[in-house]
Amino acid sequence: MSRDLGVGESATGQTVTVYAIGTALTAIPLTAATAGWRRKRLLMTAMAGFGVANTVTAVSTKFPLTMAARFGAGAAAGLA
Repeated sequence: MSRDLGVGESATGQTVTVYAIGTALTAIPLTAATAGWRRKRLLMTAMAGFGVANTVTAVSTKFPLTMAARFGAGAAAGLA
């Protein structure tokens, strides 16, 4: 992954950190914002966001895009 993105292994490892930050920063605000949603709609939205973010991560060749996608995946996980 680091070779494909053109960064070092330690920078690639930060994708895990950015995912965790995305989850930590968005879980409570997104939960409050979607409190009135039906459960099925909420789960489907979270799963769609998670799928899109992980697909972008898989096909990305740019490190900043990969990091943004990992943050989005973390946010989707926090919502779920």
